[in-house]
Amino acid sequence: MAVAGPCQEISTTPICSGRKVVMSNTLEDIKDAEPALRSVIDILRDCQAGFRTIGDRLKDESLRRFFLAESLKRARFRGDIQSTLHRQGIHDILQTAHFGVTVPHAWADLRSMSTDGDQRLLETAEEGESAAQKAYSNLLKQYLPLPLRQLLAKQAEHIQMSHDHIRSACETCP
Repeated sequence: MAVAGPCQEISTTPICSGRKVVMSNTLEDIKDAEPALRSVIDILRDCQAGFRTIGDRLKDESLRRFFLAESLKRARFRGDIQSTLHRQGIHDILQTAHFGVTVPHAWADLRSMSTDGDQRLLETAEEGESAAQKAYSNLLKQYLPLPLRQLLAKQAEHIQMSHDHIRSACETCP
């Protein structure tokens, strides 16, 4: 037990209404979720590059703008995750080399699609967003500190809306 003041004691496992309350250890929680967190970071990196590439190749000007804006958002999402981790006292989780996570690279075949039309590009983007949704879903199943959970839930919601927009564009593409 640690002493917080002259008359107050703080326990690492306080008793509240007869029930034991588990106090989280942010570092341990993040380390437990590290593989899923790395998967999200890798997916965001792939999505950023994929959206930029598709945005450069699309013929429809409004879709081009949408994809280029989404590319920038994925970069911002990564930065926001890293900033939130830093505020939680986690400074090195994303800097260390990690080879154990296999990320589905839905965007990998973009280089070979230089002559494909908008339809195929949109289908590839939809696959990429589906992979991102799955990665976020897996991460949100983990115990996470509240600020990180809130951020990820907000990002997952945006990715769902983006996926829906891409699906709609795919369905209406000539």
